[in-house]
Amino acid sequence: FVIDEGRAEEIRVQGQSVIPDHLYRVVTSDFVADGGDRIITVTPLHRAALPVLLRDVFIDHFRELGTLDPRIEGRITIR
Repeated sequence: FVIDEGRAEEIRVQGQSVIPDHLYRVVTSDFVADGGDRIITVTPLHRAALPVLLRDVFIDHFRELGTLDPRIEGRITIR
């Protein structure tokens, strides 16, 4: 997506433009979902707690990967 004057524009999911009335599933931390750090979020139609913390999923995944290869992918552009 593109950030233009503080707003997200040209949002794409798997290379396709977002469909306005389509339902998308998003996984995030409770902190962000609860508006932590005054982040404005989209009001969910349904919110479900998972039996695992997102933090622990990341930790396990990174341990499986071993050495990380961080790089800039260009998925977010700021105008």
